[in-house]
Amino acid sequence: MKKTILSLLLLPAMALVGCSSDDDNITPPTYRPLNVEIDETRAAITKTSTLTSFKLYAVDPATEYTLNKDDVGNWVPSPLSSWPLSADDDDKVTFYAIDGGSYSQSGQHVTLTVNEDAFNQKDLLVAKTDTSYTKSGGTLCLKFNHVCTAVNFYVNATNTLLGNLGGSTLYITEIKLCNVKNSGRYDLGTGEWTILDGTSSYTLTDGTIAVTNTAVELPCKYLFMIPQTLGEDAKLEFKYKIGENGAEKSNSISLNGKTWNANEQKRIDIKLGTSLIEVN
Repeated sequence: MKKTILSLLLLPAMALVGCSSDDDNITPPTYRPLNVEIDETRAAITKTSTLTSFKLYAVDPATEYTLNKDDVGNWVPSPLSSWPLSADDDDKVTFYAIDGGSYSQSGQHVTLTVNEDAFNQKDLLVAKTDTSYTKSGGTLCLKFNHVCTAVNFYVNATNTLLGNLGGSTLYITEIKLCNVKNSGRYDLGTGEWTILDGTSSYTLTDGTIAVTNTAVELPCKYLFMIPQTLGEDAKLEFKYKIGENGAEKSNSISLNGKTWNANEQKRIDIKLGTSLIEVN
C-alpha cells in the first residue's frame, strides 16, 4: 500500500497583542499558528475523495484537534489552531493522527469494530511522531500507516467446469464471508493489535454474477478487516445456479488458518471447479 504523508505547517511565531495595566509586566504568550497540508496522492483503496475530517492528538500536554476540509480544500484545525499551548519550544511532544476508530487518551490505543456493510467500508489510518517545536523547525511531518488488512475478492471458474455445463451459464447469486473477527484494539505505541470478542459475516455481492474463466472482482471492492488468523468457522458461503432458470444450490469454502496482516493488501481468488459446483 502506498503510504500517506501529512504535513502540518507551523508559521513563524507571532506575538499576541494584549492589554495590561501599568503594574502588569507579564510577557504575553507566543502564538504559533497551525496550518495543515495533506499529500492527496493516496492509494485508491483509502478513498481519499471521501475524507472530510480526521483527528490529531498531542499526548502530553493532552491536546485534541479536529481537522476539517473547507469549501476550497484547505484543512482547518479546531478548536485550537496552535502548537499545544503549555508545551515550551524545546519540549518533546508525541503526536498521533487518526482517521477512524475510537481513541483512548488513557490507554493510547484505538478500538475499531468493522462495519458489517461490505459496501460501506473505511480504512483505519494512524501516524505517530515525537518532536519539539524547536527541533521540527515549525513543521510536523506525519506518515500514515494503513493498520487494517485490505481484502478484496475475485471469482472465476475452471475450464473443466465450464466445459461440463453443456453450453449453460454458471451464475453466482450470493457470496458471503462468514465468521471472521470484527473487533480489535490497536496499540499506538507498539503498533500491535489485540483481537476482541465478536465475529461477523459480510455479504460481498449485490446481484447475480455470470461466471467465466476470467477472474472478476466482486462488487464490494475492498473490505478493511481486523488483522487476524482466521479460525475453523471462517468460510466463504456461496449460492449458485446453472442457467437462468436453474435451481439454486449452495456450498462453502473453508478459510481456516488464513492469515491477514496489518498494512497488507490481500487478494482472495474464488476459483470454482467440479468439486464445488454440482452440475447435474
